[in-house]
Amino acid sequence: MAPPFRANHIGSLIRQQYLLDAQLQSPDFGRMHTQNNESARSELINMAHDAKRQTIKDVDNEQVNRGITPITSGEFERSNRLLRKFRRPYLRRNTRGRDQPIATGRVRLKQSTYMNEWLYLRSLLPEERWKDVKITIPAPNWSHTQLKNSCAYTSDAYTSDEEYLKDVGSTCAAATFQRRFALEFDDPEITGSFAPLQHLPAGKVVVVGLITTKDSQLERLEATGAKVHEAAEGIAKAQGRTREEVIKDSIAVSPWRGFASLSVIHGIESSEVQREKLELVKKVAKEAPGEYLMRQSAE
Repeated sequence: MAPPFRANHIGSLIRQQYLLDAQLQSPDFGRMHTQNNESARSELINMAHDAKRQTIKDVDNEQVNRGITPITSGEFERSNRLLRKFRRPYLRRNTRGRDQPIATGRVRLKQSTYMNEWLYLRSLLPEERWKDVKITIPAPNWSHTQLKNSCAYTSDAYTSDEEYLKDVGSTCAAATFQRRFALEFDDPEITGSFAPLQHLPAGKVVVVGLITTKDSQLERLEATGAKVHEAAEGIAKAQGRTREEVIKDSIAVSPWRGFASLSVIHGIESSEVQREKLELVKKVAKEAPGEYLMRQSAE
């Protein structure tokens, strides 16, 4: 089965300054806040909410107008990606300059964590475009990787990392099925070669992250297309298939990561450069050497 999005992107986009300003002032942004007046607190929260909704609407329209898929919210609604994943009991501990959830009791998923985000993003589009919408869910171990061993929970909650991670993983395991792997290949000196792709299981799809979000230099279309063919060649040899079959059914293209993590920009500070990078991903999938790369499933 061909990947649903041959031109892909992780989801996070650069936030407009007015959204950052509104969220940084909001007590609901996952940070300590000195505003004790309840009316003033509510006003700040509502301002951040309104700014978030408007910004998501704007970026949604831009993606639709430019033909960028999948359509995402830019992850503008998130303050700390994992604070919303946990349900009480938990406390927050400031780590590396940011809050992290510390489990003080057993971690349980009591309701759909991102349903409201999904429904709002979907509401901005006609029903026939809902299939083009994507929301990114953090990996179960993301919070744990921000902390030292045995520091993501209290001793009253868990006795080992294995026990803790088992519960964290169960919060999303029932709702996910891993058919696609997103791997970074933007810098060979760091990420290495495409050799590991020979181990891609048959029937799975790999999203190769070839476009860097660490700097503004725009990659060359032809060179990036050639990398797609190189990646496909290794998979084809390992699976006994042709390169064209692999490109058609098993490969998608994306930037190596998102463009921003909350308020932190990865390296591209200009929204215009961000647009150029996303356009390049689309062109690589459609126009790079090899007519199979962006062939639609309608064939």
